[in-house]
Amino acid sequence: MIQKQTFRSGAWRAVRLTAVLPLVLLSGCAVLGFLASRLPQADIKPAYNGLSGETVAIVVDADEAQRLDFPNIEADIATALKNHLIESKSKPLENTRFVDPYSVVQFQRNHPEIKGMPVTDIAPRFGATRVLYVELREFSTRSDAAVDLFKGKALGNVKVVEVKPNDPGSAKVSWKEDDIQVKFPNNNDEGQPQSDDINADVIYLGTVQSLALEISERFYQHPAPDAN
Repeated sequence: MIQKQTFRSGAWRAVRLTAVLPLVLLSGCAVLGFLASRLPQADIKPAYNGLSGETVAIVVDADEAQRLDFPNIEADIATALKNHLIESKSKPLENTRFVDPYSVVQFQRNHPEIKGMPVTDIAPRFGATRVLYVELREFSTRSDAAVDLFKGKALGNVKVVEVKPNDPGSAKVSWKEDDIQVKFPNNNDEGQPQSDDINADVIYLGTVQSLALEISERFYQHPAPDAN
């Protein structure tokens, strides 16, 4: 009888161990996952490294409707993008020079014939060795849910054209990324009514800065979004 009881106790202990062991292993995986989520995230490396030591012209191509609604949109985005690249304090960008964004926009205004031309044909005309070309596909400050709600949205395609100073015909697109999109404010609400803190100018400037920052981060190393 004693041996039988001992056998039953041992068998029951083995059954319990078999049932609990997977839970322990799962718990261990959860703990490891939790610890991994708390480790510092590696910085995001630049998608394109070829701006160092170059002369860069930032060209923003907005359509007629966008310029009608936001007359300074091309210069505002180009200036914000230039400032973000400079303020990144990235060592590879320290000796990068920038063509004045307002002179670029003035050139665009003086030469409407370049609208619709291939970017590789346009790029050599800006006196730069790199042209950062932003095709602005969408820009709005009003919510889709209701016209009286403010919500900034911007969508653009970005290309980098490399130009050899002594051989303009060799201009080529060396990097591109489509569908770079931002929202401002960056949350899930459908929009915010006008208030003392929220108006069309605030949403416009916030959307311009958000898009410029999002694009600029393709060109220098920066912390992962959830690193802090």
